[in-house]
Amino acid sequence: MKESTTPLRDLSDRIRQQEKADGAIVASVTDGRVHIVVNVAESVGVDAAKLANEMGQIVGGRGGGKPTMAQAGGNTPDAIPTAFEAAKKALA
Repeated sequence: MKESTTPLRDLSDRIRQQEKADGAIVASVTDGRVHIVVNVAESVGVDAAKLANEMGQIVGGRGGGKPTMAQAGGNTPDAIPTAFEAAKKALA
């Protein structure tokens, strides 16, 4: 999974820099596998690893990482919108 999420990690960093954002969550699908990266500033007050795991479970897998940068994977691409809705609620 690491090779598939590296471009997403880079993308999340670029989004945060360009938008001067406190966080970015990005997702992609490759060969039916879902890849999600959660990238947040400490000031957001959300543990990226916990959020990535929650999103990963929604898309049929799991996630983890560090408090400010985490990734998740799964095998249910159709569940990506539901995972993003859960992330919106966690960040509200």
